[in-house]
Parts: sequence; structure tokens; C-alpha cells
Amino acid sequence: MIRHLTYSFFCVIMVCSLISCDTLPTVFQEPRAQYVIDTIEVINNFQTPFSAVTSYNFIDDNGTIGNFYKSNRDKIKEAYIYSIAYSIDSMSFDPLKDSPYITNQQLFKQLEIDSIHIFIQVKDDVTNEWKAPVRFASFDQIRVSNYYRTPQIVVLPDSLSKSLGSDLRLNPEIRIMKKISKPDQSSGYFKHFGSRIQIAIGFTLNY
Repeated sequence: MIRHLTYSFFCVIMVCSLISCDTLPTVFQEPRAQYVIDTIEVINNFQTPFSAVTSYNFIDDNGTIGNFYKSNRDKIKEAYIYSIAYSIDSMSFDPLKDSPYITNQQLFKQLEIDSIHIFIQVKDDVTNEWKAPVRFASFDQIRVSNYYRTPQIVVLPDSLSKSLGSDLRLNPEIRIMKKISKPDQSSGYFKHFGSRIQIAIGFTLNY
């Protein structure tokens, strides 16, 4: 499993440009600081249905978001996780098992995956133990042509945004879990499957 992580303060512009400001949670209309955790995870040689977990810790990150968190940790008043964008970054089949999808590009574009569910897990701000995973995005009847390098965005309800953020404020670790179902009309065996997940988060500070 190979993970390539990139973090940028300006990435949030890309996500927010796809979401009307009016659709953002009311708690997040005027954030003090906002960032996007931009994760590309590549899984090789696996059979669907399949689950994968990616872990991330702000303290270990030396980019913009990590520097902000380490510099302002004692000043953070509230944290929010307010949206997620999912896209398929790359994929390939085993030519011996699914040759039609290798040779027929039109068939490949019409391929559908029944569902991809994404869960997030945070640590309790009192016990420091991992809480039960929370499903915060579900994508159903996924046609590859619609998701291929085209982010599909889900905005979290205010209550969930606040709930996840309250723990994130003091415990800068998260786990992202994906459950991928078997594609229709194929063996479900992938030589390569790359997912891109972009999580928009924000902080308000005490001054």
C-alpha cells in the first residue's frame, strides 16, 4: 500500500468553489483558518469487496496544516470537519480476469461500482481511546466515468461537523476507512485502485 499525502491551505479554494457558501454549515461560515487534507491512497492486487484504512496525525505533518496546529494548539477554541470530496484517481484490472475492461474503453467507462462507504474515526478527548467509526459519506451506483478524477462532494450536517471536531480539537489523529463493493459485471479483482479523498476542516482560535 502506498500513500501520497499533500496538504495545502489553498486547496480549500478548489473544494469551496464547488460548494456554494450558503450550503456550508452555519458554524463554519467565517472560519479563522481552513485547510484540506488531500490524500491519495493506492491499493494493489486486491479483490472486492474490500476495506482499507488510512491514518493521519496533524503533529506528524510538516506542511501548512501541521505547522498551524503545532503553533496554535493551545489557542484552538473549536474544530470542524465540514465536507468530504471523493474521486477515483486511477484503476486497472487484471488482463487475465477482466480482459474486456482492458481492451474496450467504452465498456470501462460504463463500469459501475455498487457503493463506496467512507468512515471516519477520531479519539475521545477525555479517554484518548478511539471512538466507534462514523460513516460520513456514502456513494452509490458509482459509474467510473463520473468519478474518475472528478470530485463528488458531501457536506456534513452541523451536528456531525461539531461532534467530530470537538474531539479533533484536542486529539489530532484521525482514521479514514473505505469499504468498496464489487463492481457490476466484473470479477472485482483489481491490479491497481487509487482513491482520492479530500477532507475540508477548519479551526477557530481564542485570542
